[in-house]
This record gives sequence, structure tokens and C-alpha cells, in this order.
Amino acid sequence: MFVTFILFVLDTFVAHEYESSIAGAVIFSVVTFFFYQVKYKNRLEQLLNPFIIIMIIGNNVAWFIRGGLNFTNAFVFLIILLITVILSPSSKRSFYLGLIFINLTVFTALEFLYPSYSMPFVLDDSNLVINSIMLFVVFGIIAYVMIFFKRQYEIEQEVVRDQNFKLDVSHSEIEAQNEELIQYQEEVLAQRDFIEEKNIKLEQQAIDLETANEEIKAINESLEEKVVDRTKKLIDLNNDLDLLVYRSSHDFRRPLTTLMGINEIVRLTVTDEVSRELFSKVNRTAINMDKMLLKFFMLYNINHYRTTYEGITLDDIIDKVDKNMISRKRNIIFNRKIETSTYHDIDERNCLIEVILDNLVENSLIYNSKDNIILDLEIIEKDGNLNIILEDNGDGIPLSYQDKIYDMYFRGSTLSEGNGLGLYVAKRAANLLTASMILNSKEGEYSKFEISFTI
Repeated sequence: MFVTFILFVLDTFVAHEYESSIAGAVIFSVVTFFFYQVKYKNRLEQLLNPFIIIMIIGNNVAWFIRGGLNFTNAFVFLIILLITVILSPSSKRSFYLGLIFINLTVFTALEFLYPSYSMPFVLDDSNLVINSIMLFVVFGIIAYVMIFFKRQYEIEQEVVRDQNFKLDVSHSEIEAQNEELIQYQEEVLAQRDFIEEKNIKLEQQAIDLETANEEIKAINESLEEKVVDRTKKLIDLNNDLDLLVYRSSHDFRRPLTTLMGINEIVRLTVTDEVSRELFSKVNRTAINMDKMLLKFFMLYNINHYRTTYEGITLDDIIDKVDKNMISRKRNIIFNRKIETSTYHDIDERNCLIEVILDNLVENSLIYNSKDNIILDLEIIEKDGNLNIILEDNGDGIPLSYQDKIYDMYFRGSTLSEGNGLGLYVAKRAANLLTASMILNSKEGEYSKFEISFTI
């Protein structure tokens, strides 16, 4: 646009070639209009083809006005047209280039046919030929150079487009990743807020727990003091009860032994049957009371067996049981068997074994209404255990009573002569031995007790 304007000014105001200025004005107007439409209206594709056609027509007009291609304006316009065609993105670029060179060939042929129509400085045909050849060479070089650079530019543009496309793809991926990161960050922030809220609650709970623990600790300390105090009181009370039971039993036995002694004197001296019967009943009552007091003594000895043990052996225990209970009746068959190897003969636990055997034998004798009483006693050491087995042929224990026989003061019959303490005391002694105590009984036939504890 600037070049066409300069040519128009030179033709009009300097050279005063008004024919050329008309063509220059037309070309300038066309170029200016095209530039405006392309730059500000973005109409390159719509106006490119009309612009090229108008420029070709303008070149032809300039040639006819001033005498061929030697005319400077026509040459400049042709170069502008060539540059426009080569640089344009039109798909008809090859067509327009071919059209321009055909038009140029026609111009050259016309100059050969009409040499007088050329510019005045062309004096002969040789100059015309040289000018034409130079013109073709210049246009060819310009076309080749411009096409070369155009192709390089297009290659670079393609590379740039590829890079831009890759950048766009990368940008899209980055934006997607940014979106994911933003979403993840929002989730992290939400989780952080949630965790902070939980931490605040946990801190408050920790404070509450610490306060509660301090309160519980204070309560526990107070309870421990109370437990220690009450335990001490219970121990003292238990010791007092033990002592009371021991002293009371001991004190009660004195008048009972006196009554039993008087009964023996009456039995030897008094002949009145009524008196003898009365004293006999008193004696039986005294004997039963003495048995009950002996149970209390046994309970005391159980609780203090380590301090009351007098070194009695298993043989001594069995002989004592035989002498005190079994030998008093003539219709008793007593079978004994002792087999021990590692169990110490004077183990302090013999005191508890004596209590167990005394009460089991007494129970077997009380609850046996048969003419001939049979007692089988075995004390056998086996597999690290001491097994005590006592079996009788007595009346047996009904199945409905077998879960109650170890209860204090339980009596299976109102006609029983026992006081309901014998098996309770035996069970207490077995518990101190950490022994198992198994009953196997059939009513009317037998009862069998098995005691086993680790040596």
C-alpha cells in the first residue's frame, strides 16, 4: 500500500505522467481497500481472489498505457502481485502463478511483435530480448526465493502448530491435573478440617478422661483405704470368731464330759431303770453335742492346720479312725490299702486328710442299716497324685440329694443322727488341699468317695 502510494505521488506531482497516475490511483485504492478489509474485517478468504484478478487487470492496463513491461509502475505492480500470490494461503496459488507467467509471456511476445510500442530507451531488438530475459530471470528468482521461504515458513508454521497443539494438549492435561489437584486439595482441606475437628473433640475427651481418671484414682485410693481397713477388721473379726469357736467349744466340752462321766457312774451304781433311762438320754444328747463341738474343733484346725499339725502319719490316721469309730462295732469289716513312694510320711497335709477320713467314715457308719458293714479304704500314689478312695456298702445317697450333701447343716432325713456338718467339713478340708472330691453312689447299695490331689 505504501509503495503504490509513493508511485502515485511521483507520477502525479513529480513526473506529471497523469496516465500512469490514474493507473497508480486505481491500484492504490484497490490495495488500500484490500488491506482495510483484511486487517479490520478479517475478510482475507473472501477478497483474495478478486484482489488478485484486479491486480492482473491493473498490470495489463498499465502495460497498455505506458508501453509494456519496461514501464516501472507495471513492473512494481507485477512484483506486488507475485508477492501477494506467493504469500497468500489460497489453494489456487499455482493457478495464479501460472496465469501471471502466461500473462508475462504474452507481454513479452507482444513486445517482440510490436517493438515500437516499447519504451523509448529500447533502441533495438537485442535490448528488448535482453530486457525480456532479465525480466523472466528476475521474476523466476523472486518466485523461487519467495516460494522457498514460503515453504520454510509453512514448515516452521506446521512445526509451530504441532508444538502449539502439543502445548494445547499439555495445557489441557495440566488444566485437568490442576482441576484434580484443586479437587484433591479441597478434599485434603475438608479432611484436615474434619481431622482438626476430631482432634479438638479427642483433646476434649482426653481432658475429660484425664479428669475422670483423676476422680477414679482418688476414688480407688479411697476404696483401697476402705478395703484395707475393712479387710483388717474382717481379719480381726475372723480371728476373734476362730478364737471364740475354739474357746467356746473347749469350754462347752467340759460340762459335757462331766455329764458323760456322771452317766457312767449312774450306769454302775443306780439300779432304778427309769433313772438309768433318763441318764442314758442325757448321755446321748451330750455325745451328739460333743460331736458337734468336735466339728467346730475340726473347722478351727482346718483354718490353722499348719500350726496345729503334730506330725501324725497316714498309718497313725488310719489306726486312729479304726480305734475311735470302727472297732467299737463288732459287725464292721475294714479293709485298708496304702501304697505311696514319694509322698512324705509326715506331710503337714495329713492333718487335713485326717479330717476328711474322720467325717467320711462317720457318715458311712451313720447311714448304713445293714447287719454287716464293709468299708474299703485305699490310699494310692499314681501319676504324681495321691488318691484316697473310701467305699461302703451302706444305704447310699439318693441322686436328688447328691448336689446338696456338702451344704452346711444339710440332713438327708429327719431320722438322721448326724448334725449336718460332717460332709461340709470334709469338703472344706478337700478345698484346702486343692483336691477333687467325686461321689459315686447307688441308693440302697453303696457310696464311694474319691479324693485326689497333687503331691
